[in-house]
Amino acid sequence: MARIVSTGYVRLRWGPDDSNFYFCAADENVGEIRIGKVSGGSEDFRNTNSASVSADTWYDYQVEWPTEESGDDQVFRLIDDGGSEVASVTMSDTEFGQGGYGYRLRKVGDAADYARIIDAL
Repeated sequence: MARIVSTGYVRLRWGPDDSNFYFCAADENVGEIRIGKVSGGSEDFRNTNSASVSADTWYDYQVEWPTEESGDDQVFRLIDDGGSEVASVTMSDTEFGQGGYGYRLRKVGDAADYARIIDAL
């Protein structure tokens, strides 16, 4: 889970390196959330969903990774400051089974407050 305030677009990513990773993002400019994959440097938006995303607002980025119980699904949920789900997207992929995580902040004023890894919700 990552707590993020955005002035437009913030991406959370996880995977083995800078050319191979999964990502999720909330884009206030086009009113959608995304989940996707970069493999060998090529970006692929695997799924998008319309979402009312407001600039200068704190959101939780909640990501569920694949497990033996859940299968291949990866789920990104955008949670508002009151704890309600704004929107979610899902993709199925297990190519990258290890690595770290990080943020991509595009504009001055974007901020990431914290990230924490939890076992289950």
